[in-house]
Amino acid sequence: MAREHPTGLRTVSRLPGMFKCAWRRRFWLAAAIALQGCASPHSVAPDGIGLEIISFSQGKMRRESAGWAIYKSGADLTYTANGRCVYNQRRIPCMWHGFILEYESYGRDLELRCAITSDSPSDYGNPNEIRRKETTTYEYTLYLRGSKNIHIQPQYSGAGSPGSVSNEETVCSLDEVPVLKFSETLRHPATKDNDS
Repeated sequence: MAREHPTGLRTVSRLPGMFKCAWRRRFWLAAAIALQGCASPHSVAPDGIGLEIISFSQGKMRRESAGWAIYKSGADLTYTANGRCVYNQRRIPCMWHGFILEYESYGRDLELRCAITSDSPSDYGNPNEIRRKETTTYEYTLYLRGSKNIHIQPQYSGAGSPGSVSNEETVCSLDEVPVLKFSETLRHPATKDNDS
């Protein structure tokens, strides 16, 4: 059952295997209160899938004493170097961002297959290597531990072309059934970003 939320978002009833989307405040790491974002209301999983998405937030991230945390929520991000990363065996200035997913898997460890689709070609890689060059699609596996019920996914981006805008959509599926869908826009300033 879906209803309109005062913010204009749809809220889906919280049944096992169903996506629940609502704006609410919760304590995240180190007792910091952060306004939660909401994944697309189109990411409703059918009953019986064995996964319930309780909350989803995304934005710029940083490491704090208790672990990774979102310090600026949102899906529309302007690139600002907020740390250094190792990409393809090189240390580079980068912007840390990502998402926090609270879920109920009823004690089961799950593997979600996630597919990113972008409107502009990018290189995807990790600290050791470039996995895909100049591509508009990329797939990865998201491992959800049944004993945790929260997944924190820090990611990083290097500086792109000045003035460029990249729009990405990610769809994560469990047993080929979409259970999570979210978007992100990354804007690169027209002038060179300063390292911070």
